Amino acid sequence: MTPLQYRLGDPPQQLTLGPEALATLDRYRQTRWYHLEAGGQLFARIYEREVVVEVASPPKRSDRRGRAFFKPSRRCEQIEIDEMHTCGFHYVGDWHSHPEDVPTPSKKDIQSIGAAVRKSDHDLGGFLLLIVGRRPGQRGIHLSIHDGSQSIELQPV
Repeated sequence: MTPLQYRLGDPPQQLTLGPEALATLDRYRQTRWYHLEAGGQLFARIYEREVVVEVASPPKRSDRRGRAFFKPSRRCEQIEIDEMHTCGFHYVGDWHSHPEDVPTPSKKDIQSIGAAVRKSDHDLGGFLLLIVGRRPGQRGIHLSIHDGSQSIELQPV
């Protein structure tokens, strides 16, 4: 898959969604009425001018999933963050699917990622919220960054 790129922050950086992460997101699109919401975490390597999201982790067996909800296992998420950190990856946010062509975050989605930013010990300007909809490619992805109090939708390069 071809990487997708977005403008990020001030001073300007580039955010790249890498092929492996995109393949995971594509695998869990809710394209059929019986597909359950899925989700996971986003892990990146951070450089001076670029953040490269290389891994979108898949859902875990311990997650709770339905047609219109996804509740991750927080214990499993923390274990995953610790393990990925030992491999040089930084946790940068969460992703989940929505059963709509062009996804939009719900109020609960925004509150959840905002709470994660406020509760976490990190050096980032915020966390990413990525929602994958039914449409393929960039048109089927909502991507925003949350600093704990507000969110900004990221624009493709």
